[in-house]
Amino acid sequence: MLRVAIAGLVIALSMSMACTTSGTTGDRGGANGVDTSDSRFAPTPFSAEQIRDATQDGRRYTFDMSVRGKRTGQRIMTFSNVSAQGATISSHNTDLQGVTVGAVMSNTVTWEDLRKHAEYPRGGTTIVEAKVTVPAGSYDCKQYTVVTVDKNGAETVTLAWFATKLPGAPVKMDIRRNGEPILGMALAKHRASNADAE
Repeated sequence: MLRVAIAGLVIALSMSMACTTSGTTGDRGGANGVDTSDSRFAPTPFSAEQIRDATQDGRRYTFDMSVRGKRTGQRIMTFSNVSAQGATISSHNTDLQGVTVGAVMSNTVTWEDLRKHAEYPRGGTTIVEAKVTVPAGSYDCKQYTVVTVDKNGAETVTLAWFATKLPGAPVKMDIRRNGEPILGMALAKHRASNADAE
């Protein structure tokens, strides 16, 4: 069940960042991201248009996943029905042997929906340029460090690396709560379109 909950953890922890925050003040200029002029949020790494232009039918992310510091398998997300407005994303988890765990989920999203997935609270977010190496390769990135504190005083620190030449999901993410690892994801493979299918 823990593996099946991976996607929910990512979404829940990411969404919680829009609540109460603490930590360093983020870079407020547009140089390190796309500033939407909403004072509540730090600039996002990409615009909706950049994500749209980088996405074709068959685009696929494969992430190595870990929960509480232990490898659990992979998360695979595939785009289809790509249009000017949005796309359908099908996603599923596998265990360490590559066997599908849980149900395959499918959601239709707009490009603006995807941009908003990287909306982090301005006051708790720091953005710097960085280079990161994951199984899929080495990437020049915008590194987001996001510090949030919940109503019980628990501190969550999220590090997310967005590759500048790969508009879309982060190529790596680490989430810690009170210093303990909660969730990790690292890009194992990226397929640009169906044309690149093996």
